[in-house]
Amino acid sequence: SYKIAYMAKTIAPSQETINDALNKANVFAGNSRDLKSFDENVKKYGYNKIVVPEVEGTAFTIQGMGDSRAAVRWIYENDLGTVSEPQDMKDKYVVIAITDVQASGLLNATKA
Repeated sequence: SYKIAYMAKTIAPSQETINDALNKANVFAGNSRDLKSFDENVKKYGYNKIVVPEVEGTAFTIQGMGDSRAAVRWIYENDLGTVSEPQDMKDKYVVIAITDVQASGLLNATKA
């Protein structure tokens, strides 16, 4: 027989790690002021790009980002082609690019 003890300890990043991640996000956002440079820099830096097909204006989360109400508000306050400054999502920094806008009303048949 075996006896096993499980002890959980939170591992938190140091302030140096947090600052390094923020600096990298700021450099990426600064070099990605349009959609073309955004896509080029995603490949160049090897970052993960998540395409979210639809974001409702009343949403509190965005797929893959967790609690992101501030990001949803930013999306609805900006225009097509706009790239955000880094958004702090608790355990990560996210840079958002608006790639498509759906007008009010019925969904376009080509997008359904």
